[in-house]
Amino acid sequence: MTSPLWQNPALKTRLGLEIGGGNFDELTVPGINDYEASLAAAGIPFTDARLDAGHEWYTWRQLLYDYATTVAFRHTTTSVRIGAARWRHPRREELVATVSGDSTEAAPPAGTVQFYVDGRKAGRPRPVERGVALLPLASGGSSASAMYSGDNYYNGSTSPTVSVP
Repeated sequence: MTSPLWQNPALKTRLGLEIGGGNFDELTVPGINDYEASLAAAGIPFTDARLDAGHEWYTWRQLLYDYATTVAFRHTTTSVRIGAARWRHPRREELVATVSGDSTEAAPPAGTVQFYVDGRKAGRPRPVERGVALLPLASGGSSASAMYSGDNYYNGSTSPTVSVP
């Protein structure tokens, strides 16, 4: 863990790290526990995908299938800003959450976004349309963030906190 690569802040935002193998694989299992402990100590999220199997084709085929259908290509980035969505209310100030998929998936992110003002929920979750969710801006807050719920194609994500003027 002394390598500067372990300190990369982006590692703490990715959902695509899956550690796996067969529980009866004497080549893989001894090192997995130490590696997972290092990841956890560094705050890097991962999925433990060990199977009751050995070092065999079945194990790797199942792990690849699980990774491709539940983790890969599903990462999102959520941002929040103060502004207006031009196609709806070009003159009204709103909190605008933009959800972007980090893949080439043709479907835009759907689902909902929960806005937070000063760390507290602001209203009900808002629907994501065209990758955007909106909340009319109310006075009285100094910071805002947004949490995307995820959907059938994309994992959830949380925006950085921004200052509200």
